[in-house]
Amino acid sequence: INLIFIENSASYYGGGIYNINSNPVITNCYFMENETTRTDSRGGAIYNTTNSSPAIKGSFFYDNYSAHGGAIYNLSSSSPSIENPVFENNTALYDGGAVYNHTGSSPDISNGQFINNSGRDGGAIYNTSISGPIITDSVFKGNNVTRNGGAVYNASNSDPQISVCQFEGNTAVSGGAIYSTSSSNPDIVNCFFKENKATSTGGAIYYSSSFSKSIADSEFLKNQANNGGAVYMTN
Repeated sequence: INLIFIENSASYYGGGIYNINSNPVITNCYFMENETTRTDSRGGAIYNTTNSSPAIKGSFFYDNYSAHGGAIYNLSSSSPSIENPVFENNTALYDGGAVYNHTGSSPDISNGQFINNSGRDGGAIYNTSISGPIITDSVFKGNNVTRNGGAVYNASNSDPQISVCQFEGNTAVSGGAIYSTSSSNPDIVNCFFKENKATSTGGAIYYSSSFSKSIADSEFLKNQANNGGAVYMTN
């Protein structure tokens, strides 16, 4: 409780904290400018693996860096609860500027703020390999990538549930806010998309491959792309 992690570094995993088969309670903590340094590294601030599901409450993640998962990387059915977090200015060299979920990891993220995070794909969150995060009551603003999924990227049988979230001013090549492909099955309910931008397709949302779930009760305002100003769908 009330811990401060500043400028810590690891070569491979967990610049600030490494959890393996453990469930710590992390409350009101501050993670700033932590990093992992190798180009195959993971989890600039926190790395969770092998059924680790910490309770992370009211914590702030600022300017952390990793190759994958600029702030947090979840692996091997690690499913932390993350309540009232702020993720700001975190960076991934590759995917998941703030959070990367892999191999059955399904965190519950509520009342989050994801602001100005960046990476190659998934400026704020990257989901893959049967991960199924539940993301509610969260704000994604000003996140950006050099490729796809300005805020969220869903790949490889990921199954996220995204509800009551706001996406504003996120940018990408395709999927200004959300990009879904490779048999991902997102469920998007009661969300608001404003002024997201894709330089190619899907100003707010890009859906590809075997998309089978739904977008419901959501609003799209002033999103922009060359094709599909709000939503682009393809098989």
